[in-house]
Amino acid sequence: MAHLSLRIDDDIAEAVGVLAKAAGMSRSAWIARAIKDALEARPDEIRDVPTSNEGGSKALHFRLHTEEVAAIDYVAEQAGLSRTQW
Repeated sequence: MAHLSLRIDDDIAEAVGVLAKAAGMSRSAWIARAIKDALEARPDEIRDVPTSNEGGSKALHFRLHTEEVAAIDYVAEQAGLSRTQW
């Protein structure tokens, strides 16, 4: 596993900390997941990566603590998305 260092603004670091805690993850794991998600969102920048041909969607139901839902709502709002879209 590679080791990377990065510098980010304090307010972003605080938001990452809140979101990582809400997700039950370390900040490092949360950032790694965010980077992976960003890679998948930029197919024009990625070459020779296999993609899934599966279509459709499936429902997933689960319960979260109020703090976790608030974190999801915050991130979704920042991205201009609904909770479901996020």
